Amino acid sequence: KPRRPEYDSFRWLSQTPDVTDPSLRWYVDGSLVNGTVPTLATTGFAIVVTDAHSNLIAWGLGTLPNWITDAAGAEAWALALALKLCPTAPAIVTDCKGLLSEAAAAATNCSAKKKLARTWSHIRGACDGDTAKLRRDRRLDWMPAHASARNATALQKASGKKVSVVDWRA
Repeated sequence: KPRRPEYDSFRWLSQTPDVTDPSLRWYVDGSLVNGTVPTLATTGFAIVVTDAHSNLIAWGLGTLPNWITDAAGAEAWALALALKLCPTAPAIVTDCKGLLSEAAAAATNCSAKKKLARTWSHIRGACDGDTAKLRRDRRLDWMPAHASARNATALQKASGKKVSVVDWRA
């Protein structure tokens, strides 16, 4: 099996966003490609940032540490990085519903029995030990993905807000 980097990397493909601007919305996404063929399987993640007027502000992509081998891990790592980049939790949108339930399980998501405990330790650290506040403070929202633009705008996010065309594209 090809050797993956031991450590992660991330780079903005645009200008770096103002990480102190609370009006920005951060979209995180992780992916696994060719997961059924171990020698071809690869994971990665991206972050897209929009402003309050739905203008595209920044975008970037990254590789994952070699201990993350699935899409759920890639999604969680993207969340961890977005939280680490900002001094306070920004508004974050994900298409991984599992992140919502894990965030609510603040006390148990770092248990050694959890597959993504290492990643959730990073998230928990960025949340001052309380990942549940991402939900309480409405900083983390989920939206359905992998629908056409036409169908996506008829769907709702976990917050109850309609999915916009900007949400779908981001």
